[in-house]
Amino acid sequence: MADADALELLKSDLGSYVASLTGLSLPDNADGGRRKFSAADIKLDPMSAMSNLFSNKLETNILSKKTSHLYPAVVCLSFVDAGGLRSCKAAVPVLHDSIGNPFRDMQESERADMISHFPTFTFNEGLAQTPLVPGSIVLVSFDNPYNRWTSGVIEKVPMPRPTDLPEYAMSIDSAKELWGNPDNWLLFAGAGLSTIGAGGLLSPNDPGNCEWSNGAKAYVTEWDSTAYPQWNGTLLRNGLLEETGMLEKDPVSGAQLLPPAMEDFKKLAIAYAKKFPGKTLRGSGYRPYASQVNVRVKRITPKSPCGDGSQHNAAGQFIGFAATPGRSNHGWGAAVDIDRPASGWTKGQEGDSPEFRWVNKFGKDFNFVFGVRNEHWHIDWMPFSSQTTGGVSKTAQKSWTSEGQDDASITLS
Repeated sequence: MADADALELLKSDLGSYVASLTGLSLPDNADGGRRKFSAADIKLDPMSAMSNLFSNKLETNILSKKTSHLYPAVVCLSFVDAGGLRSCKAAVPVLHDSIGNPFRDMQESERADMISHFPTFTFNEGLAQTPLVPGSIVLVSFDNPYNRWTSGVIEKVPMPRPTDLPEYAMSIDSAKELWGNPDNWLLFAGAGLSTIGAGGLLSPNDPGNCEWSNGAKAYVTEWDSTAYPQWNGTLLRNGLLEETGMLEKDPVSGAQLLPPAMEDFKKLAIAYAKKFPGKTLRGSGYRPYASQVNVRVKRITPKSPCGDGSQHNAAGQFIGFAATPGRSNHGWGAAVDIDRPASGWTKGQEGDSPEFRWVNKFGKDFNFVFGVRNEHWHIDWMPFSSQTTGGVSKTAQKSWTSEGQDDASITLS
């Protein structure tokens, strides 16, 4: 979507703005007898009007003391509160239609008054605090009704950096500088990653003295794709994809991947099942940052105190390489470790098995190759690195081995 079109939607229809830029479907906004308020009612007592309005619309989870829905919201103003928490005022399109649109052309005093009436949202505990600017899109839940729906939490950030800033935000120095300088944006986000241990996201097994400890070596990039533009502008932090809304779980294979990678993997799995009747291609995919730490520390030995370059565990067993925490293709949701026994491969003979040789020959037709040397189980989604703004390792474009590739007897089906 062109920047000009996005800005026009932002001015006129927040719901369409959210749907067009993120692909998120908004919750049903049918009236259902919902009470309407006049402009005079809202001006007289806006908090009371909104509280009554929302109480007829929101479903409250008493145990968690917040609404059970994840409502798409558009950030109007971001700031750091007195307690040091990154916060924002945000408009929820399906709930704030009676209040007005702060992004349309108006006097600044009117805009400021309108924004002051929107709820305040802070990041949910344990969620990395992504930088936000006016026009960013977040998923929120409201606190319980006793505070009159004036606050809530940010649960996910599907679009942290909008395609352009709204005009009024250009006069906010911090927003303009943050949005306009991609280096600042990524550095800001990367700096936030180094503090995620306080949120419980780092593994307790992290030795704490490695060059990669506490997210110090973690990659950060931004989705920028011609083929899959619906996520463009989304900030990706390796191993922290939960905050993006860009993860898809396949109940059949058990894999969890980026949606476009999952689309290709499902096609590969269908072809696999057709070639090997009765067998299902199964495996894992996305690996959170903490899990990558746990994988890495298994390689720690006296000669390799941080697991660097080691393919063996302390007992001397071969277990293959493990990427630096924060740099694995698993952390991008762009790699699958095939569960060989569950997929019907002969244990101990994986490199010679017909299943491995078939995947090694035809996986590339589905955008997957065996990308890690000596690992007969790890396949990478080839397009990933070309779908981002850079700053990541180039995804493997060919298999590390040619086993089966030149065997004419191996056919697709």
